Amino acid sequence: MINLYRNFWVSHPALFHGLSFLLGIYCYFYPSGFLIIPFMMLLSPFLLERSLLYLRYLSLSILMMITAWVYCSATFQYPELTAQGKKGIAYVQVEKVGLQHTFFGLRWVYQCQIKQFYSMGEGEQTLARNLPCKISFPANQMSAGSLPSPQCDYWVEGRLIKKDNGSYHLKVPSKTPWHRVEGSYSLASYRYEWKQSLTAWIHEKFTDSSTADFIAGLATGEFSSSTMRQQFSRFGLQHLLAISGFHFAITASFLNALLNLMLPMRIKNMILLFFLAGYSFFLGPYPSVLRAWMMCSLSIAGQLIDKKTTALNSLGIALLCILAYNPLLSLEISFKLSFGITAAILLFYQPVSSIFDEIIPKRRLEEVLQMNRLNQHAYCLLTFLRGGFALTVAVNLLAIPFSLYYFDKFPWMSLLFNLFIPFLASGSICLFLLSGTLCFLPWVSSAIMQLNEVYSSFLLKLLYHTPANVDAYLTVHELPHEGMLIYVSLILALGIWVKEQNSRNDRQFQFL
Repeated sequence: MINLYRNFWVSHPALFHGLSFLLGIYCYFYPSGFLIIPFMMLLSPFLLERSLLYLRYLSLSILMMITAWVYCSATFQYPELTAQGKKGIAYVQVEKVGLQHTFFGLRWVYQCQIKQFYSMGEGEQTLARNLPCKISFPANQMSAGSLPSPQCDYWVEGRLIKKDNGSYHLKVPSKTPWHRVEGSYSLASYRYEWKQSLTAWIHEKFTDSSTADFIAGLATGEFSSSTMRQQFSRFGLQHLLAISGFHFAITASFLNALLNLMLPMRIKNMILLFFLAGYSFFLGPYPSVLRAWMMCSLSIAGQLIDKKTTALNSLGIALLCILAYNPLLSLEISFKLSFGITAAILLFYQPVSSIFDEIIPKRRLEEVLQMNRLNQHAYCLLTFLRGGFALTVAVNLLAIPFSLYYFDKFPWMSLLFNLFIPFLASGSICLFLLSGTLCFLPWVSSAIMQLNEVYSSFLLKLLYHTPANVDAYLTVHELPHEGMLIYVSLILALGIWVKEQNSRNDRQFQFL
């Protein structure tokens, strides 16, 4: 058993050290004695070994944990605040700006990072460093032109408040002056303007506003319709309303297929790397976007230098790079969902698929060709369902507990709708990309756009017209943090064991 886990970590060193770095960060932000469980899961296979190679793995892992803790300790400072908050002067760096529907109505929301926060009336005491926060303004009182430009950094006075969910908000009175920091710049406003321009262009091409909102959201990752968000959340489809690895993979696959038709492989891969980097920059530095971009880029770069990459090692490299870029991203829900569910798919999909192969056995091509048309179509449908069932099981091993932990409920209909709705949504993305690619043929592009409108409208009606009496939820209130940590650690350990056992059986079968 110990040898199995040790061989897995030696075969996937990037994932091993990425998890070590992540544990060091969590030791700083979430200090708990229960962290000994993932610590032992990582280190125990190497503790009793005297081999120089294994001692090197052990010492480097411990060094990564210490480095991560020291890095966070030197970089971040979180303030101790009363219920009324603290008034002070903040150095604000804008990362994202947009309109959001909140409990208080439509508001302009600035997602920022407070590089420094000095309290007022207590000298030059620094209360916070590199603190993520939000600043909001009522949309009915301030137009886009009267807002502070997000193209640079500012010094501004405000009251720093900690919300019940642990997030920080900086309350800035509407007439408070914002003092520009000379020499600073931010790309947030440009990214917002580009997304708004693309959204406006899409609304010009589509007659139905709901369909236009859906297509624009898929293209930019920004969904403004609260009704659409509510309908998708009924069936556990929120991941379609945020740019994720799913969207990125569809876009990368489409571009890869398109460039394959025109260019040799080496040139195609270099151009594809450039396009994916540009697409990632356009979407913004979200954890799921960065993970998908890095994993796709590593795979393409491996082809360029004739080096085979493994998905789990690529996941580990992406994990290390994102944490080094900004450790705070590891605290976001999207980070935990993106990396956790991706790891679950990579570990469990193949073993679970092998189980379903016993239920719905695979057929050789000659056998399929000898079937009549009805049986051939039935076999294709069963093959699709077999892969869908295996993926659903792998994903929900973590998706269900994460949903219960963060949202206190999990919709049972998600198990059904996630079998086919993401596949259907990928059709909307591909049709949109195809129409944009053929823009030099206006009549062809317009015809594909109209087809996409009909297709996407049908997809939305499928969700909107599903009666409410089918909604049923698994509900668990206040799932304990320690329980979640233990569960995720055990699932990861089980996934490694199952994957290694499945790989070992495959190797034995190939040998025989």
